[in-house]
Amino acid sequence: MKKVLLLISAVLLLIVGCSKKDVNQKSVFNPEGYPIVNEPVTLKIAVEKHVLHGNFSEMSFFKNYEEMTGVHIDWIEIPQANHKEKVNLLLASQDLPDIFLGGKGLTDRHIIKYGPAGAFIPLEGLIAEYAPNITAFLNKYPDVRKAITAPDGHIYSLPAFDEFTEKENRDNMFINKKWLDAVGLDVPKTTEDFYNALKAFKEQDPNGNGLADEIPWSFLANNAVLGNMSFFGAFGVIDDPENHLMVKDGKPVFVPATDGYREGLKFLQRLYSENLLDRETYTQSRKELLSKGKTDETTLGVFSIWLDENMVGAEKAKSDYVMLPPLDGPGDETYWAWSPWTFLGRNRFVITSADEYPEISIRWADWLFTEDGSWQAMYGPYGVCIEKDAAGDITTITPPDGMTEDEFKFFNSPVYVVPQALTREMYTHYSLPESRQRKLARHAVYSKYFPKEYFPRGYYSQDQIRVLDTYVTDINNYVEEMQAKWVVNADIDIDAVWDDYLERLEKMGLSEVMTVYGDFYNTFKNN
Repeated sequence: MKKVLLLISAVLLLIVGCSKKDVNQKSVFNPEGYPIVNEPVTLKIAVEKHVLHGNFSEMSFFKNYEEMTGVHIDWIEIPQANHKEKVNLLLASQDLPDIFLGGKGLTDRHIIKYGPAGAFIPLEGLIAEYAPNITAFLNKYPDVRKAITAPDGHIYSLPAFDEFTEKENRDNMFINKKWLDAVGLDVPKTTEDFYNALKAFKEQDPNGNGLADEIPWSFLANNAVLGNMSFFGAFGVIDDPENHLMVKDGKPVFVPATDGYREGLKFLQRLYSENLLDRETYTQSRKELLSKGKTDETTLGVFSIWLDENMVGAEKAKSDYVMLPPLDGPGDETYWAWSPWTFLGRNRFVITSADEYPEISIRWADWLFTEDGSWQAMYGPYGVCIEKDAAGDITTITPPDGMTEDEFKFFNSPVYVVPQALTREMYTHYSLPESRQRKLARHAVYSKYFPKEYFPRGYYSQDQIRVLDTYVTDINNYVEEMQAKWVVNADIDIDAVWDDYLERLEKMGLSEVMTVYGDFYNTFKNN
């Protein structure tokens, strides 16, 4: 059977190769230099669209890039919230884009499944012949080359590489200091302090408008940036919604099956029962949550986000809110979530079998791995969002009134959804804007609580993927369903139903899943 599958894959790759237009013979393609093409060529690209992104066809970055390359892009913009679902639909159809650009919606499993099957084409040959900047990057960082090489030895996707230290810490928690002052409390240090602060926010009208409109705490459930992931650290665990895993004592642990997680849920249930947690926490969208920080009258007490100004605006971020440090709680240790793999965003660029111009496509990606390409892709075009002086130093241009730095750069540039390479050496030339300086200061506090062990990223084998595909989605859906159900229903005794919950997880295949994760982790450690 394996021989038959390999033969089918080889035939598909051969058909793909034979169907490509010979751009060299048509004198359209320039193997080096710019423009990439002498006559206009259009590529169809499906891209993940963040809630802050402007229209890709209107971005200053891509307008400039089309003028430079001669390559026009027909964009398929997919909202971040349903990116993975849409990618699956496109892959199941006969109407593939030429290129996928994206974030989490294009997964390792997609690469392992659709690469060898011929839907994604191998890139290593194209890179060697037409992409000197990508080649230089991979030669300088051989571990990245290993990380993006599939088990069959091919490279099907390109990464976004960013060594900025702040990337390690996705979710920062903030509390309204003006409200704390109004109710006569200090910044909480323990979970009970936190409870007392939320209760005071609810009952003492800290915004002073005479209305009971305060929302003590709101978050986006099952989200690593806007959610409650790090809050569980007060209970001795970190619940990363990506896989619900953390590593303790050298072994992967499924966090929603731990006592620390149970205690965290009981605390959240207590808050919800007293209206200290937003009633819409488990039903709201990202857009709805973000809107709660933009009200004219301040109504939000506590939230989590990457940059505080993205929630409440630059002025209130500086004047009204302060970071909430990790809280002491009932856990044996206090943790804060970190992601040592955030610097490497895999699967940001894939060429599909529908692409008639793969040489043009790889050259289009290659410039993004230059310093100029990476700076402008991540932080916005020169002369619009950032400036570069003769010494190569980068400074941020003040955004227009009413826009934060992040809103301005997302409006004008793709940011993280394209392949790129931003190195530590490059950041020595970056004059940090104030918001980033504050984030690094927070990182210095949170990093003291990062777990010493972490679960790695990498490509699973086909057999491992079959096990994960069989069980993981149903398990995660069940976990998320139970969290919402238990938190919003005060009449449910979580302790009383806990054993039945664990038994259900076991019947759903948790042991088989954890065997895969354990084998994967051990292989990573041993290598």
